[in-house]
Amino acid sequence: MIRINKVEFKVIGVTAAKGGTGFGSQDDMIYVPISAAQRFLAGDDYVTQISIQAPDQASMADIQTQVTDLLMARHNIADPTLADFSVLNQADIVATASSVTNTFTLLLAAIAGISLLVGGIGIMNMMLTNVTERTREIGLRKAIGAKRGAISTQFLAESVTLTFFGGYSACSWAGCSRS
Repeated sequence: MIRINKVEFKVIGVTAAKGGTGFGSQDDMIYVPISAAQRFLAGDDYVTQISIQAPDQASMADIQTQVTDLLMARHNIADPTLADFSVLNQADIVATASSVTNTFTLLLAAIAGISLLVGGIGIMNMMLTNVTERTREIGLRKAIGAKRGAISTQFLAESVTLTFFGGYSACSWAGCSRS
């Protein structure tokens, strides 16, 4: 005897071991008569979910069509758009999960792009301020013979160094993995 939700059931057999999948194990399931599950466990007067196992992937679409046709006939529904049930197979679930993953990837890429743009604008503004504040130094360097390219290279090297160390400190502060 086994008790489920304060209802005692008699064990009449044990299924063969099937192993687990990513979301659970078939070995951890208990099978009860559907009328008992409806009445004592779900509290419903109707079936809310049916799981069907196809013998192979090739026959899955055919079985899905047969189940849909049978339910349409049993529910007396002529128009498939008015169906009061849904039939899903694992390919539909994988497609939905893939779509959600692609949406999140696109969202994260957009956020990263915006972050890079804002960071670039911040660095550009900081370097513009740096150049504006150092006009005397630039004038002095030009007066002693520095070329325009040498001055530009100095400011470019400073901006690259600041960007590198700023990115490194932000990453070490945020706990980025070093793999």
